[in-house]
Formats: sequence, C-alpha cells, structure tokens
Amino acid sequence: MLLEYLNQGGPVMYGVIGCWLLISTLILDRSLFWLGALIRRPIAYIRRDVRQNVTQRHHAERRLDQEYSNANRNLESLGALSHLATSIGLFGTVLGICQSFVSRGEMAVSDAIAHGLSTALFTTIGGLSVFLLGQIALIIFQGFSESLLRRGHATLDELPVRIET
Repeated sequence: MLLEYLNQGGPVMYGVIGCWLLISTLILDRSLFWLGALIRRPIAYIRRDVRQNVTQRHHAERRLDQEYSNANRNLESLGALSHLATSIGLFGTVLGICQSFVSRGEMAVSDAIAHGLSTALFTTIGGLSVFLLGQIALIIFQGFSESLLRRGHATLDELPVRIET
C-alpha cells in the first residue's frame, strides 16, 4: 500500500524519501547522544567537581561549552533537511499540476486531471509529513540543549569565585 502511494507521487517522492532517511538518521544520532548523556550525566560531574571544589571555573565552563556544542551538533542539518523535504514536496505539487494540463491530449481530460492532482497531493503530503517529523524532533532536541545549558549555568553559579593573588 505504501509503495502504491509512492508510485502515485511520482519520481519526486524519491527526493522526499531521501530527506526522510537522512532526517531519521539524524534523529537516531541525536537520540543516542541524549541516551548517552543520561548515562554520562555531564551536569552531575560538573556539580560534583563544584561541590568538591576540585575544578576551577574556567575548566567547568569549558566542559559545559563542549557538552552544549556536542548537544547542538547536526541540529542545523536537521532543520535544513526538513525544509528541503517541504520544498521537494511543493515542487512535486507544481509538477503534478503541470502534468495534469500537459497530458490533456494523451488521455481523457478527467483522467489527466485526476492523475496530475493525485501526484500533486501525494508529494505535498509526503513533503509536509517529513517536514513535521524533522521540526518536531528539532524542537525537542533544542529544548534538551537549552535545558542542559540552563542546568549547567545554575551549577556554575554554585562555584565559589576564586580571587587570585
């Protein structure tokens, strides 16, 4: 059934599927990162060091910056690919509508219009579905990153200020 929908969407659907595969890969990558963060517990390490007064502030800040940078890796790509999926879907929409008008002479008018509009609708639905998947994941992962940064800064605020003499 899914293959039938892909065929009705025409060759443009391969571009949408390609975006979906890349977005799914990025979602898996970020999910594994956050699963690892649950195990690694980077804020707990910074908090422990702060409480034991082992780490100076710049070491803790560097550790937090590195963790935040790792948390945001590939998020721009996730957003860009989801927008690309929308663009490909809309390209398929225009292509399907054009197809319904160009092929009028080859088949009955109602068949040509129905075929072109089905192509247009399936590519639009496919592109928008992939877009929504990517954007929802992006919002979730950005929220996780911001939470990590907030908790990290709250932990750093607990660090005593050292006055070098």
